[in-house]
Amino acid sequence: MLRQPLANKYRPRNFVQLKGQNILVKILSNAITSNKIANAYLITGIRGVGKTTTARIVAKTLNCSDIQLENGIPVPCEKCSNCTSANNFSHPDILEIDAASKTGVNDIREIIDNAKYKPLLGKYKVYIIDEMHMLSNSAFNALLKTLEEPPADVLFVFATTEAHKIPATIISRCQRFDLARLSLQEIINNLKEISSKENILYDEESLTLLAKFSEGSVRDSISLLETINLYKKNNEPISVNLINEVLGVPEIDTSYKLLMHIVSGEAEHALAILTQLYDQGTELALIMEELISVANKTSKALISKNFIDNSSLMDHEKKLLTHLKNTCDITNITNIWKILFNGLTELKISSHPIGVFEMAIIRACHISKLPSLDSVMRKAMMSTPTTTKTNSTITSLSSFKDLASLFYKNKEIILYKYLTENIRVSSYQRNRIEVESLKGLPDNFFQNVTSLLKQWTGEKWEIILNNTSQETLQKTLKEQEVHDIANHDMVLEVQKAFPGSKIDKITKIKAH
Repeated sequence: MLRQPLANKYRPRNFVQLKGQNILVKILSNAITSNKIANAYLITGIRGVGKTTTARIVAKTLNCSDIQLENGIPVPCEKCSNCTSANNFSHPDILEIDAASKTGVNDIREIIDNAKYKPLLGKYKVYIIDEMHMLSNSAFNALLKTLEEPPADVLFVFATTEAHKIPATIISRCQRFDLARLSLQEIINNLKEISSKENILYDEESLTLLAKFSEGSVRDSISLLETINLYKKNNEPISVNLINEVLGVPEIDTSYKLLMHIVSGEAEHALAILTQLYDQGTELALIMEELISVANKTSKALISKNFIDNSSLMDHEKKLLTHLKNTCDITNITNIWKILFNGLTELKISSHPIGVFEMAIIRACHISKLPSLDSVMRKAMMSTPTTTKTNSTITSLSSFKDLASLFYKNKEIILYKYLTENIRVSSYQRNRIEVESLKGLPDNFFQNVTSLLKQWTGEKWEIILNNTSQETLQKTLKEQEVHDIANHDMVLEVQKAFPGSKIDKITKIKAH
């Protein structure tokens, strides 16, 4: 006789045993005890989180002949004919349909026709349709009419991993439950409970690693536990090394060491580790995924002081993460993450994945050697001589452009815009300017300009209006501005640090 898998053996049989779905349990418990059952339920969530299990619990509980209450939660008696047949998958009124294999409209019409008949054994006729999103459009349309006017004793329970593929007209007629991904600690506790019942030896770190690999899926965590248990020797406890060996995952130290070489720009050492892992038969995608995961943790550790202390990481990994965090900055690690993430996509579609991986490492190491823009800017600012507003800088107003710039430097932005855009200069001499107004200027404009000039220079200025005009300063200033910025010490410093870079756009920062 075939051995029953642990995932099936420990599948929840009632709402009390259902892990991590407190909101759903409370709502459905209240609905059942108050006899306010909906005609259709939609249960969504990731693989292995309990969608089909929940649907079966609902069907069995509703049809149980002697429902018990445990702390307000309805629990099937497990003794009546309804419970017994439901557990044996032979209940005539509980029908499970796999929409992945029965997608057509004729399959749904058969369900609709049968729904007209009264339940044979239980109180309700329950249709559980798994992978609901796989139904065809015509099948959805055929089902819609029944959902609009459902028989009183017929209940539909839909389960899907991709609710977004189900028409809104169907979803709107269902009571929807999005099953939560179980937390790391919830999965660890469940694995401990099963290990204790099955006499499986383990260490704490190994269960944490299994829970991490399951990604919130209870079923996946139990299946992994069973796989590792069958591989190990009878008296040998499950360990991290054993898990890495079976699953072909690089040890956590190796992943951190590899990323450390990448952060340090040590391509030769990083490639040597990759070659070693590849020769050992470790799957390349798993190595890349581990690197991406470590880079993600490092980014969060850099932006949050309490991330490492508050995380559920093992103590050994916390030390590795702390060390890595102290050797890089957020710009560096996020750039590396992006290269690795893109590399993972390329790796999965390439006919030469090891070459793709090597080039991703080389690119990441190269970008790690480049200085961060922040550090370059700080260096440039330190090397750029600061100027103070002396009488010589104020009084060296040899052109109208210099005069207009004085208004910009003193944050008189409105007057600056009028000077550069709304007037033409016909003659400029020290303390005497002849201009022509192009557009309407505000009242007291020239008075305000001459007043400020006297305040800044200590000299009296005169502005005269005439009809002899030249071009406005706007075009000239823009050309001069680009030239000045391109030759600014700070810009030259940045271009020196990043060869090939050039000015793409100039944006003025508004004065506050």
